[in-house]
Amino acid sequence: MWAKLLSVRGAFSSCAFVACLLSSVHASFGAPAAGGRPPAAREGPAAGWSRLTFSERSPFSSLEEVCRAMEIDASLFDAPDRAPATYELANESFDAFVPPSYEPDVPHGLVVYLSAAGEPFPREWIDVIRRHRLIWVSPVYRGESGSTPCRCGLALDAVHNLKRQYAIDEKRVYVAGYSAGATEASRLVRGRPDVFRGGLFLMGGPFYAPGERAGGGPNREGGREQVPPAWKGEADVVRKETVVVLVRGEGDTLFTPDDGRADAEALRREGFRRVTFFKVPRLGHRRPNGAWFERGIVALTGAPKAGHSGKRT
Repeated sequence: MWAKLLSVRGAFSSCAFVACLLSSVHASFGAPAAGGRPPAAREGPAAGWSRLTFSERSPFSSLEEVCRAMEIDASLFDAPDRAPATYELANESFDAFVPPSYEPDVPHGLVVYLSAAGEPFPREWIDVIRRHRLIWVSPVYRGESGSTPCRCGLALDAVHNLKRQYAIDEKRVYVAGYSAGATEASRLVRGRPDVFRGGLFLMGGPFYAPGERAGGGPNREGGREQVPPAWKGEADVVRKETVVVLVRGEGDTLFTPDDGRADAEALRREGFRRVTFFKVPRLGHRRPNGAWFERGIVALTGAPKAGHSGKRT
């Protein structure tokens, strides 16, 4: 059943993140500064939006490692009508936002964002990113590297390279996504909780799916089946520390608020302590406005409070 839900990602064919907003400044990352400290913040393209390229792969982004962590069968991408499972990093680019106030002695959080279909980045989200001391990066989608293994690998490459260039707080490295991008993001947070300490899943990113009825079709009144991959890492630590923020629109019929709430409740029953669910009133399958986006970011990056249940509506 979970495969049917995840098949919605095929409806989205591109993910060219904020290209219409950017000036396409190109940069390549070199070795870390002497002594292992990140280099000082640069003027110009390092602050604000930049188009970046990288030359060094993450040790976690090989096809074999991605398929192991995400429980993907690479042979599924051998068909001529499927995007391939491999990519050349030199051919890929990444859109990034670095707050102008960035200083190398003040570690920032890092969010890797996966969009659904190349939708422009909402301008009202930018101030939220800046206020919360976050560096934001998104792999630019190309059809040749649009498969699940490629998108997961590129997200891991982004973390690897930005940590070499900037002062990144290891405990504030997150993944986020919208719609089909949220589905890929939910894979990453389960498959690599050692890299991503949590995720913000906007109008997508299922963790469970209804079981099948005896006569066929989803059994929404029965138990829910976990969507692969299984959570990796030390179970007690992952359940205690991983942050999961689910945001669904009240009128969304693709990833419904009922399914989002059921996922949140199932995660809590499994012992996850930092789960938050938001239902945005009068919103369908669209991205939330700046105010709701900020509520999601606060839930994702804020320190947990004593007795925090994570419940929101």
